Amino acid sequence: MAQELVLYDIPTDGIGALSSNTWKTRYALNYKGIPFRTEWVEMSDIAATCKKIGAAPTAPPGGPLPEYTVPVIVDPNTGAVVSDSILIAAYLDATYPDRPRILPEGTTALQRIFADDFGTKVTQPLIQWTSLTAMRVFTKRTVDYIRRTREPLLGMSFEAFFTEERADQGRKAAIEGLGHFAEALEQQEKATGKASTFVMGDTPSHADFVVAGQLMFLRKAYKNGWEEVRTLHGGRWSKFVAALVAWEGEDTKLVAAPP
Repeated sequence: MAQELVLYDIPTDGIGALSSNTWKTRYALNYKGIPFRTEWVEMSDIAATCKKIGAAPTAPPGGPLPEYTVPVIVDPNTGAVVSDSILIAAYLDATYPDRPRILPEGTTALQRIFADDFGTKVTQPLIQWTSLTAMRVFTKRTVDYIRRTREPLLGMSFEAFFTEERADQGRKAAIEGLGHFAEALEQQEKATGKASTFVMGDTPSHADFVVAGQLMFLRKAYKNGWEEVRTLHGGRWSKFVAALVAWEGEDTKLVAAPP
């Protein structure tokens, strides 16, 4: 019998998995039906843990982004250690080809471009919108680490930087970004004459897990924000989430999300 894979993720204060990046891989593993367990790693310990298990860095050293990040998976069946959600998706498709594909053949480049575009138009402004609220649900060690490493870059405290005005700017930009993708899906529906539940029509792919991971972050970290977003564009995002619920697994715990 095959051994379960290990997924490295950041712990929260009682609401299970929150990171939108690791949710991409959670959805992927659940969609392919690959058994796995979670190894929780405080944000301050990610670099040391990745080096210990032989995980590759995901950003160059000395840059504005952390050199080591999660998700990372370890596959004891092959000995592989893989970092970065899209590289993990490619690994899972290649290693477990008898299960549904996450990256349909010939779409990897497009999937990466979609993820980057979604990150710019939705993820970045959404972080600006929700950062202070999200700090309530991380563990104290992670919050202390975030403050210690990010506030010097901001030149001020999170509270001073993420003002109500800045948060509202992020809110408006995130909603505008979601509108951009809703419009693209509507155009696809008109062209094909069929409902586009997912980015590629009626079949989930990595692009959908990118979107769903970010919506999961909003659902868990900022309930009031999700109540606004779920009604946008004819309820498209609520229906989208419902279509993927079968692959959420056991780490949702939405009931603990703050208002």
